[in-house]
Amino acid sequence: MKRIFLLALVALISPGAKGDITHEVCSDRYDMAFQAMEKRQSDFSMSTVVASAKSELEKTIVRLAYRVPRQTARASRYTASVQYANQWANECYERLELKAFE
Repeated sequence: MKRIFLLALVALISPGAKGDITHEVCSDRYDMAFQAMEKRQSDFSMSTVVASAKSELEKTIVRLAYRVPRQTARASRYTASVQYANQWANECYERLELKAFE
């Protein structure tokens, strides 16, 4: 799981992903990650979900979601979605905090 989020961190700091980090951007990343993991946990095909992604960042979020095992219990699927989304949002908010100190 840590390896997935190291890859996510690389995606966050890569040239096309920087932009202006705001609370809204972090909130959007949470939503993107939550939806990606919800679809992964609901057994949507990865190719369908990647095809519907609107940006390279969203494609990365989707691809990394499919590296997380699918849960069978409904509560576990929801927990996996929340944890995945929180990891993405946390990385974003950490960058926002660092930006505040620049």
